[in-house]
Amino acid sequence: MGERVISAETYGAEPTELRAEVEEFGRSARLGRALKVAGPLLMGAAVSLFIPVWHLLGVPGFLVASAILGARKYRQTRAIERVAGPCPACKSDQPYPVAEDTGFPVSIPCPACGEFLKLDESQSSQKA
Repeated sequence: MGERVISAETYGAEPTELRAEVEEFGRSARLGRALKVAGPLLMGAAVSLFIPVWHLLGVPGFLVASAILGARKYRQTRAIERVAGPCPACKSDQPYPVAEDTGFPVSIPCPACGEFLKLDESQSSQKA
């Protein structure tokens, strides 16, 4: 897990730097995460095979869902664990709610003042 510096911008305020803890995934970790998602869905397809009438929709639905969600997890190369720092608008130092599969840039509201912030990776100052 590494720490990265992310810039937060909002209209009419000086940008600030936030700290983000990011977990990078190697190929084997991505494969394991994809199998954790696709495995239960494939089992659902196998069980649906023996249920009359339901199998007409259940089996193809589970197979498509397992392929799409498994591929999506496999392509995810990193997960954002936590983002924290001062808001450029209200200057309060706080954590920010960011989904783990978010890509940058992303716009989120500040939990304290409600101002929308644009979070983007600072290319010049990344820590491994």
